[in-house]
Amino acid sequence: MSEDRAERIGNYRWWIVALLFFATTVNYVDRQVIGVLKKEISDSLGWSPNNKEIFYGYVTMAFQAAYAAGYLFGGRLSDVIGLRKGYAWAVGIWSLMAGATGFVGSLVPLC
Repeated sequence: MSEDRAERIGNYRWWIVALLFFATTVNYVDRQVIGVLKKEISDSLGWSPNNKEIFYGYVTMAFQAAYAAGYLFGGRLSDVIGLRKGYAWAVGIWSLMAGATGFVGSLVPLC
């Protein structure tokens, strides 16, 4: 790599690494939130104590199925549209869906 090009890049690549690390960390924390908020979710949606475990199982199963589908198709999609666009789309869609869960009033939209 020429010295001129290395000088222009500077610390830019480390900012990119930091942003990727931050986005990945938020992703992993977001996955753990469902387990932590189990009681609050069941109380706010009015799940009865008898059905609480069944409904929570449905929610986690749907989340895991969507996550598996993302792994199944996400790699191919990133190959087709490119990593930059693919990662941007993935973060955007993930953020929209995470925000949309705040408007849920029943079990069906969660699954």
